[in-house]
Order: sequence, then C-alpha cells, then structure tokens
Amino acid sequence: MSDGPALGDRLEQAIERHADLEAEIEREEAAPPPRARLRRAAFWLAVTGVSLYLVFPSVVEVFGSWRNIRQLAPGWLALMAALQVAVLGCLWGLQRVAIHLRRWRPVITSQLAGNALSKVAPGGGAMGAALQYRMLLQAGVAPAQAASGLTAANLLVFGFVLGLPVLAVPALVRGGVNRDLLEAAVLALVLLAFCGAQVLGQIPVTPGGLGFVEAGLTAMLTLAGVSAGDAVLATFAYRLFSYWLQLPFGLLGLALHRRSP
Repeated sequence: MSDGPALGDRLEQAIERHADLEAEIEREEAAPPPRARLRRAAFWLAVTGVSLYLVFPSVVEVFGSWRNIRQLAPGWLALMAALQVAVLGCLWGLQRVAIHLRRWRPVITSQLAGNALSKVAPGGGAMGAALQYRMLLQAGVAPAQAASGLTAANLLVFGFVLGLPVLAVPALVRGGVNRDLLEAAVLALVLLAFCGAQVLGQIPVTPGGLGFVEAGLTAMLTLAGVSAGDAVLATFAYRLFSYWLQLPFGLLGLALHRRSP
C-alpha cells in the first residue's frame, strides 16, 4: 500500500501552494544542487507518466469526439470563445487592480505566458507563477507590488471557484418536484461539475490536470443525467477553449512581451 498523501490532501496542498505566490516563487527560483534538480525532475516525470497512463483512456475518449464538434452550432462555439475571452479579461482586470498598475500590456502578456507554462509543465503552477512574476519585474513593477497583487488575485479567484458549489446546494436540496425544480437541480449538478473541473485542474500530477479533468468532468456530467456521448463532447469543447487554445496564446504573450519597449 502506498504511504503517499491522499488525493484530498494533495488537492488541499495544491490550492495552498497556488494561493501562496511568494512561497511558490521562492521555491521555483531557489537553486538546488544539480543532483537535487535531476532527482526532482525525474520524480515529477515518473509521477506524470504513471498518472497519464492511468487516465489515458479518458483522454483518448475525449479527443476521439473531435469530429462530433460539428454537432454544436457555430453560434454556440462563438459564444464559448467569447465567454472564455471574457473570463481572461476579468482576470486581467482583477490582476491590474490588485497590482495597482495603470498599464494593461504587462498584465496581459505575463498572464498569458505564465498560464500557458503552468498548463504544459508537470507541477507547473510554481513555474507559471514565477514566469509571470519575472515578466512583471521586467516591465518595471516593484517586486513586493507584483507578489502581493498576484497573491491577492489568486486568493480571490480560488475563493470564488470554491464557493460556487454553495449556490447549487439549494436546488439540490429542494429536489425535482416539478419541471422547473428538476431543471434547476440539473443545472446545479452541471455547476458542481464545472467547479469540480476547475479544482481537478489544480492537481499537480499532470500538466493542467490533463486526464483528471477529462475523466472527472465526463463522470460528473453523466451523473447529472447527460448522455455519455454528449458528456464526452461537452468535455472536449470545454477543454478545447479552456486548455488547448490557451497554449498558443501563451507564446503570443511571450512574444509581445519581448517586443515591448
């Protein structure tokens, strides 16, 4: 039997690390001996490899539904893209206010680059946070100002995401007496599924929760009464906009940052 920490403990530790930006930066920027760095890299690669092996069937199933994306009307796809841009815009606005920065460009470029790095590197939350922090410093932001602002923004975002399920509890408790309440209950379950996907994405055993989000979100949507095929398609569409399409924008943010005066 493994003596490692339970999944719940890992999740709690991941959230604490993600919210504590200054500690993340210190851990990432500390320079351990070469052997220690090699052992740490080997450990994370092993954990990632085993984790991806276990969840690989879920990833294949979700990606196998890409042809079915045509079942979604172009208007819905455009709405999903617009909502994702709106989410990023709100995050940029929050970070800009928290950092007390008048300019938008350093916040946007650093967030895009740091976010993309955190999605492709195993345990990438620390590296993504450190990259955004360094890019803000290069843009002229004071170290304490950048660290405190990003920490405050992270705490607010995590507090909101973890508080969303509370909104679904009343509908679940009241149950399906009539059609309106039944629809409210289904909506509440879908909302819990969305919140679960957000939290699963923070588990630092695969890049961006790859595999865990696909498996967890598909299962939660199925429990909410969504058919298996529709659940897989919905998961693919969600991850397409919230994960995969954000990776090239990270490169764009890095390129725009380098071209800044």
